[in-house]
Amino acid sequence: MVALLRRPLASYYRIDVESDSTIRADLTRQKQEVSQFLQGASAYFAAVAPLVQQGALPADAAVEIFASTSRMFNLGKSVEDTLEKMVTDARTKAEQARQQPQSQEPSPEQAEMALKAKAAQQEEQRLAAEFEARMQRESAKAGIDSQKAERELAIKVLEEELKRLEVQAKQLDVKLKEVDLAAKANALLQPTKTGDSQ
Repeated sequence: MVALLRRPLASYYRIDVESDSTIRADLTRQKQEVSQFLQGASAYFAAVAPLVQQGALPADAAVEIFASTSRMFNLGKSVEDTLEKMVTDARTKAEQARQQPQSQEPSPEQAEMALKAKAAQQEEQRLAAEFEARMQRESAKAGIDSQKAERELAIKVLEEELKRLEVQAKQLDVKLKEVDLAAKANALLQPTKTGDSQ
């Protein structure tokens, strides 16, 4: 104990000095990562949405691919939790859909749903483009020399991205519910038609 008390006070502390240039470089790299993620996400959903609607690619597989690719970006724990929830929900919906009988041809309700889904996807692309333009405007306003402004901008961008992903997850959930309801409606109508023909 005496030896510990006689040690210089400075030995109990570790001083880490970082220059402004290293902090600025980290923030610039984070902004580039977010921008790349947004561009990649928009391109991915634009390419995958028609395949999911046609049935060529299962929705749960599309969400799983998106989530696994998103993990390569440093988006924060809240975004990762949202992505994990999207994957879990998509798997659950896909499992429920597989357990129910599928109709041979799409009903008018399903065709209308497909049109709505396409319109929602186009709206999502428009919102993503607006978000990216707004991010660039805000970045220009904040100024590169202001450390505080850069940090606030990075936080704001990540919060916006989290909101967009949550909206996207809700849209996917609504689409899967609509398909589920349409399948149930078709299953209920088919026995009635068979009984009428007899």
